[in-house]
Parts: sequence; C-alpha cells; structure tokens
Amino acid sequence: MNPKKSCRSALKAGTRRLGLFEALHTYEQAMENTSSQPEKALSMVKNAHELARKVRDEYIRLKQQYQVLWYKENKPYALDRILSMYDASIYRYDKIVNNLSVAAETLNQKGPLPPLGEVGLGLH
Repeated sequence: MNPKKSCRSALKAGTRRLGLFEALHTYEQAMENTSSQPEKALSMVKNAHELARKVRDEYIRLKQQYQVLWYKENKPYALDRILSMYDASIYRYDKIVNNLSVAAETLNQKGPLPPLGEVGLGLH
C-alpha cells in the first residue's frame, strides 16, 4: 500500500471521528443551555445534527468509492461482506441523525432533550 494514501486514509478516518466527537460536544452544550437559552440550545442540536449527517454522508461516499476500487482489482464474490461493514456504520449514523432530528423537534416544542445515550452519542 502506498504510504501517502495510507496516511491520507488515516487522517480522513480521524476527521470523521472528530466530527462525531464535535457533535457529541455540541449536544452536551445544548443540554446545558436548554433551560437558560432554549433558542441557542436548539441551534446547537441542529448543528450536532448537521455534523452527524456529514459523517454519515462521508461513510456513504467511502462505501461507493470502495466498491468502485474493488471492482477494478477483485472479483465481486467477497465484496458484500465488506460492504456490510459500511452498511452497519451508515445505519448507526442514520439512527443518530434521525434521533437528533427528533431531539430538535422535541426541544422546539418545549420538551426536554433526551440523554446522550438515547440519541446515540453516548460513549461505549
């Protein structure tokens, strides 16, 4: 493997993780501001939603890119096992994105924000 590509790949993976941690941090701040500054909290939840959506979209793009590269070098018979790992990640991030949408709507209707774990941002 090309060391430059490997380094770029690692940096991109780190960037995706940072996006998710930034979403987590933003959501935590929203939880702290819910009662004192509800409009600011709502804006923060929407920002966390956008950050999580970008991470999910990047996984979708990577899956498509991986599939194209796989077909250039390999037979299709083993591809589905690898793509299923991408699908699992995309599914996880879809749930987070959807949960953040519900959290924003709940907050917009003056309801409480769900805890990090319920949204899918809790650390495992």
